[in-house]
Amino acid sequence: MICFESHFGELSREYVRNGADLLIEMTNDGYLGPTPVLKQHLANAVFRAVETNRPVVRVTNVGITAYINERGEVLDQAESYTEDSRVWSVSKSDGGQTFYVKYGDWFAWLCSIVTIVSLALSLKSKRTLNTPQ
Repeated sequence: MICFESHFGELSREYVRNGADLLIEMTNDGYLGPTPVLKQHLANAVFRAVETNRPVVRVTNVGITAYINERGEVLDQAESYTEDSRVWSVSKSDGGQTFYVKYGDWFAWLCSIVTIVSLALSLKSKRTLNTPQ
């Protein structure tokens, strides 16, 4: 993944569906400045690791470089805005696919539809109760 692509789960999902055992994110976080957004960008990589059950190697120019295991644990992170290097041993994944990798966002869409239908039914029954008989 390059930079902002880590924000989109469907990309990492597709990489894993095509056989990726490891996700690599290379990013230029310099445009963000020394802000909390650096941690938010790292958090997106954590989501990608957990969603896909794959480790993520995150390499930045000034942001937070880190190794994130498939459980979402951020390991051996480098401080932002400091020059540093890391060497990580990365093992091949077991090839298993998570629910998200197999089915994508359909569960989230289903939850949204159920919520909208529930709200509509609730409003309809409220109108029925408030109308004079």
